[in-house]
Amino acid sequence: MRPTLDLFGLSIAAYSLLLVAGLYLAIGLFVLLAGKRGMPRPIAFLIAVVSVVAGLIGARVLFVITQLPLVLQAIRQGEWQFVGRLFVEGGQVFFGGLIGGFLVAWLMAKRLKASFGVLADAALPAVAFGQAIGRIGCHFAGCCHGVPVDACGVVFPAESLAPPDVMLFPTQLTEAGFLFVLSAVLVWLCLKKRNGFVAPVYLVAYGAFRFAIEFVRGDDIRGFLGPLSTSQWIALGLLLSGLWLIFMRRRLVAGANDG
Repeated sequence: MRPTLDLFGLSIAAYSLLLVAGLYLAIGLFVLLAGKRGMPRPIAFLIAVVSVVAGLIGARVLFVITQLPLVLQAIRQGEWQFVGRLFVEGGQVFFGGLIGGFLVAWLMAKRLKASFGVLADAALPAVAFGQAIGRIGCHFAGCCHGVPVDACGVVFPAESLAPPDVMLFPTQLTEAGFLFVLSAVLVWLCLKKRNGFVAPVYLVAYGAFRFAIEFVRGDDIRGFLGPLSTSQWIALGLLLSGLWLIFMRRRLVAGANDG
């Protein structure tokens, strides 16, 4: 893999190219699914674009939060340029984008009188698909890399963000493969109009997977709270939220049957 790709004589960062491709394809998939579920596609497109912008901001904000000790130290030392660069040029944390994007999507759905249930059913398959492409970009860049392994790993070049000449567990490709499969399952549930299933399946499946794969992540940049990484705590919250939704749905179905 190479961090940059040569296209038409231009050197383009593979991560940026795949990130943009993932965003475009995710928006297209969301608009397609939302339209099939009865949401007007112009409204779906508007919600998607604004939510993506909010998601990008949320991803950057959560990255800065994970670097809070460095931020506070820089503020105490008056290094405001460092703080500014962190906001402008820093990394991104997926969970921040997920939270920010869905918060804005919920507000817009409420404002436009669109069904948030349909929106979530159409958005989550697209989120998983777009993130899968983004993780391939992470593989090219070397970020989000795994821990050293003796076999079945990948070796990154010197210009990568990962430690060079060391065999590392392919966390990015492993997650990308999982997300492609999860996206396909969610698309099937959405098209089958299995109302109330898409969100719990996503929350439980991705929450459990992300919690587990964090144990073989070798980068510490996302920060830790106690024995778990920041992402693991959020993943645990997603998992528990999904289980709670399943429990509540079972109670509603049982109550309807009793009635």
